[in-house]
Amino acid sequence: EEHVFRILLFTSGTYIAAYIQKMYKMRFSEIQKRTQIQRIIFEISHVLLRSGLSNIEEHISYALKIIGNFFDVDKIFVYRFAAGERHPVQIGTWLHRDLLSVSQYEDKTPVDFPPFCLSQLRAKKKIIFSDIESQVFLSKREKDFFTKRNIQSAFAVPLLDNENTVGFLGVH
Repeated sequence: EEHVFRILLFTSGTYIAAYIQKMYKMRFSEIQKRTQIQRIIFEISHVLLRSGLSNIEEHISYALKIIGNFFDVDKIFVYRFAAGERHPVQIGTWLHRDLLSVSQYEDKTPVDFPPFCLSQLRAKKKIIFSDIESQVFLSKREKDFFTKRNIQSAFAVPLLDNENTVGFLGVH
């Protein structure tokens, strides 16, 4: 009986040690991720704060590159809403290295964004579409907009200045 008790105690101790190690690895991974995000935020802030009017576009492009590489996305872009303009104006775009030769992304003509998306962004609401085809809020025309551009998922957040929506940052 003492032998069985020792085996049971050893098994319990091993299980507890494995559980503690698993929790330690999870926490360590979370801390690493938070640290990486803090570094990214610091680097982007540093880049944008040292920019001036003469080189702001270059610095925005570099900041988008940092974000795009960190999150490993296909495309990241910034648009602004200009007074009196029908279409948002592109400020900067970054493309994943595998898409650099894709001609559809090289087109600089104004984009007629889906009305639902623009109304959400202007209302200070974020857009999260994990699967474009499953979105019931999008009309067929709006879904076609994404399908034509081979966009399967999208994320966009409004950019605010004194509570006014001045543009948006998007990822797909």
